[in-house]
Amino acid sequence: MYYNTKFKIINITISIVTILTAIFSIVNHNLKMIMPIVLMLSGIQQLIMGINSFKLNKKKEYTLSIGVSIFLFLCSIVSIKLINS
Repeated sequence: MYYNTKFKIINITISIVTILTAIFSIVNHNLKMIMPIVLMLSGIQQLIMGINSFKLNKKKEYTLSIGVSIFLFLCSIVSIKLINS
């Protein structure tokens, strides 16, 4: 997939932050809020991929990417609510 330079830099940065957050959650077992943050970062990454596909006028790809990002955001919100209750 062709990426705009800004989207490529943002996507790589979010990927690195997601990987570092996941590694940090593996090292510290007592932190429960890390995995919903990883879900949110994955949702942001999917949203950026959807916006990039939207700019390239690929209808199937951007609707799927935006749908997956909304699903990931909802999963992270539900998991935060379950952890806090």
